[in-house]
Amino acid sequence: MGKSSKVLKVKGPFGVHARPASRFCMAAEKWPGDVWVHAGGQVANGKSVLDVMAVIAASDSFTVVVEGDDAPEILETLVAILIEEGCATL
Repeated sequence: MGKSSKVLKVKGPFGVHARPASRFCMAAEKWPGDVWVHAGGQVANGKSVLDVMAVIAASDSFTVVVEGDDAPEILETLVAILIEEGCATL
């Protein structure tokens, strides 16, 4: 079982809103491994829209952690969603 992580910066004053969080979580739900979002000393289940939005809301950066087979590939997919939606940068 592999583990990959990446730190992202929140882009803009409003964090990650519902649409990008929903796309992120829907992609995470399709994958059998674990996805976590760490920010401000809190950890969110990366498959829960409300958890992801709440944890990122008060932070200027966050870490996406993916555990399981093919972790690097799913991590890149999840990061790409947030960047495409314009709510995060590397």
